[in-house]
Amino acid sequence: MSMGATKTFTSDTRLDLKVGNAGGVDLEVNGKKLSSIGPNGAVVSVSYGANS
Repeated sequence: MSMGATKTFTSDTRLDLKVGNAGGVDLEVNGKKLSSIGPNGAVVSVSYGANS
């Protein structure tokens, strides 16, 4: 994705993400902004359940 771009995902069960530059990603889950999932350049996999 380009800098400043946004993407919305929805799931009734679980959402699995693999991010190629964890430090460059801002995540919001169910309306809550999350802290950083990793440093710049890090490849990180995260999962969020429906109740996260």
